[in-house]
Amino acid sequence: MGTGEIPKGILGDLTRLKSLALTDNQLSGDISSIFKFNNSLLQDFYLSYNNLSGNLPSNICHGLPNLRIFYIYHNDISGEMPTIWHQCEEMEGLDLSFNSFNKGPMPGGIRNMTKLQQLYLMGNNLEGEIPSFNNMTSLRVVKFGYNNLNGNLPNDFFNQLPQLENFILKNNQFEGSIPQSIGNCTSLIYINLASNFLTGMFYFLSRHIYPK
Repeated sequence: MGTGEIPKGILGDLTRLKSLALTDNQLSGDISSIFKFNNSLLQDFYLSYNNLSGNLPSNICHGLPNLRIFYIYHNDISGEMPTIWHQCEEMEGLDLSFNSFNKGPMPGGIRNMTKLQQLYLMGNNLEGEIPSFNNMTSLRVVKFGYNNLNGNLPNDFFNQLPQLENFILKNNQFEGSIPQSIGNCTSLIYINLASNFLTGMFYFLSRHIYPK
């Protein structure tokens, strides 16, 4: 198990690096120092389950244009959640869960990542309503549990996610009825909407999800 800080120039010095996997260590220090260098080859970034702190830049893909996987869950990263995502065109998996970001809405720019398949933002002090996911038809896993998200889910919400397999909104403040469009999610395997304020009937699920 590694300890100490990540070398500040690791992305600048290792110019041929494609995958950085340092998950489940005891690494500490300011994560922002890693992003001061460009690396056009880096695709996979795994730094979850460490003790990293500091802020993320507003545009994490500015110097990492081919970033495909970005997993930094279970650290102590604070400040604003990144807001600029249009340069993350290749991103397929994003997990920022269980950090210490400031309270605020979910960044609307996330919907610019049209190739994204897995989006994890659990336990991130998120508030407000969920933005539209019209451009994100590749999403298979969506986990927004343990936040303070609220409002109603739009009637066509699940029509925006035709590939959805795993969906978690537990422990939020959502209200209103479950959209009937959920019945169109024929690939759905697991759904958890526990501990919200949802109302209405869910009989329409039986035709599509429950085995005959």
